[in-house]
Amino acid sequence: EFVDKMCPKEGKVYKDRIAVIALLRSRISRHRICVASTHLQRNPEDPTQDMLRARQVGQVLRALVEFSNQHGALDVPVVLTGDLNCTSFGRLRGVANTLSLMNREVVLHPFTFDCADVPTGVTSVTMARCMRIDAILYQSQRLELVDVQEIPDLTPHLPIPSAQQPSDHVPIVAQFRTRSQHHTMREVAKEWFLSLAGKEAQVPLNQHQLE
Repeated sequence: EFVDKMCPKEGKVYKDRIAVIALLRSRISRHRICVASTHLQRNPEDPTQDMLRARQVGQVLRALVEFSNQHGALDVPVVLTGDLNCTSFGRLRGVANTLSLMNREVVLHPFTFDCADVPTGVTSVTMARCMRIDAILYQSQRLELVDVQEIPDLTPHLPIPSAQQPSDHVPIVAQFRTRSQHHTMREVAKEWFLSLAGKEAQVPLNQHQLE
């Protein structure tokens, strides 16, 4: 559960949103994958709510670390999906990372720094909005995006829900393939070289990767 706000006078905690985290294993390859699904603060057309959404994302990322540590899955690739109710997923993640890094006691998951966005079109068109607010985010160093299912063309002239689309969101579907250990180690070596050469690296390396 997300803690949206606290009232110091009443000593009351307000909770309105949740996230579900599951550790899954492929029946074919036996590879594991960690999937998190959430629904952030409503009203995506209201940018003043982005700070609350960023706080909720920060709570998801911290819960992801705790969950992964409990199940020995810190090196398992992560997919985060859901109704994020915002128009810039990168900005939302950036604010959440900044807020988390301000606390020295917070340990961040590798997914925090290696987070790619599955490209999709507009996912919600109603009388009030026409925007992409649903997302699938994944670790690009650990997972390869193989396919993205096409979504119906949505226009303000044909808002949803409708007879063809019974929800005010359309589903988004993506297919991934687990990258080989060789590919992962090659990416780690590339990041190490960029850092050593004084160039801008994309993903920070932990102690285990440096060793």
